[in-house]
Amino acid sequence: MNAKAIEDKLKSRPGYHPKAGRASLMAITANSEKARATGIRDDMILAFDDSVGGRFSLWSAIGFPIVMAAGKQAFKDLLAGAHKMDQHFLHTPFDKNLPVMMALLAVWYRNYMELSAYGCLPYDARLRCLPQWLQQLMMESTGKMHSNSGDVIRYPTAPWVFGDHGQLSQHALFQAFHQGLDALPLDFIGVIDDSPNQQFLLHNMLAQGAALMQGRQEDTTMAGCPGNKPSTTLLMKRMDAAAIGELLAMYEHMVYSQSVIWDINCFDQPGVELGKSLARDIQSYVANDSLNQQDLDPSTVALINQERPSNKESNQD
Repeated sequence: MNAKAIEDKLKSRPGYHPKAGRASLMAITANSEKARATGIRDDMILAFDDSVGGRFSLWSAIGFPIVMAAGKQAFKDLLAGAHKMDQHFLHTPFDKNLPVMMALLAVWYRNYMELSAYGCLPYDARLRCLPQWLQQLMMESTGKMHSNSGDVIRYPTAPWVFGDHGQLSQHALFQAFHQGLDALPLDFIGVIDDSPNQQFLLHNMLAQGAALMQGRQEDTTMAGCPGNKPSTTLLMKRMDAAAIGELLAMYEHMVYSQSVIWDINCFDQPGVELGKSLARDIQSYVANDSLNQQDLDPSTVALINQERPSNKESNQD
């Protein structure tokens, strides 16, 4: 549908020519045959293996939009930074291995301290989208109820992951961190920089971590904060493509290490696939006006009927 929408947009431009328009289209896909069937030329298809899960895919051909946005050298630097973290993860003993230590901390918080959420709070606007990326990486990878052998596991895995730019979200989130009864493990991420603005952000981040740990006891007011709230602080020496590559790869290896400890497969996603399959079935039955043949619950059928054109017309009447 996205490809068709893009092609329709091209066709709407003045002076559109089918062959020239087609030459503008390229596909990054694990299904090259389907791309060819839509008329995309072989030299405009970037293929990747269908075993590459979306949340682990930015290093593959799917990273081509990064090349377009940031340039070829930046993408090479991103890969180089990730490779550096790969080597650290592969060769460093566990007691000094950053992804392994992060994974052990996360498992400790989730299974032994029974904390059900995990926050990511970067104090740099350039990392503002990192929590959303980490949300998918962690929850889609470790949100499983079956072990690798197919048995139902008896312990929780994926926490609920959330986050935003630390300074901009303080009034939205931090009151609950400091005075709420729940303890939430948080990752603070700061960048060491000589600029006054960045130093201001870094000092605010360090203050929040200190306040969570130390707290403040007040006997006569409601301003007391209990302290003893967990957080992890990650300091980046610089903000460039290589450093971003190291950071993302660290979290990927952390999540993989968690999956090994939990004995689950972090690369599959049966729950997501179930929803996709049902969506295709619903679209097909609605298009063929045979919804009653679909084995759906009454609630879902009623909701589908609400959005069908015939029902919209009758509701307006």
